[in-house]
Amino acid sequence: MAERIGLIELSDQIKPDSPLWSNAQIQKAFALNSMERVDEAKALLENLAAKDPKDVRPLDALGNILRAHERYGEARDYYTRALALIPDDSTLTGAHPPQSVARVRLLQSPVT
Repeated sequence: MAERIGLIELSDQIKPDSPLWSNAQIQKAFALNSMERVDEAKALLENLAAKDPKDVRPLDALGNILRAHERYGEARDYYTRALALIPDDSTLTGAHPPQSVARVRLLQSPVT
């Protein structure tokens, strides 16, 4: 737990104009999630997505967090939004469209 709190504190020290800020915020959201502060993680990632609507990473992170909590409908929505940002002919580095597609297809299965 102390390690997660340290990660949160460290991410708060990174200035918003730093190229590392978005990554730090995503890691902070995962730390919050691991402390069962899911709603805080979700709000953080939604704000990050709103600040840079073309960035796939916060949407994919939201999908991962919500899927882990079996909130499949919400996860599917975020994965779908993330996929909509990736061009069909994408060769994006750092993004994993096939994995996102697999997640969406998995989540398209009826929830029982």
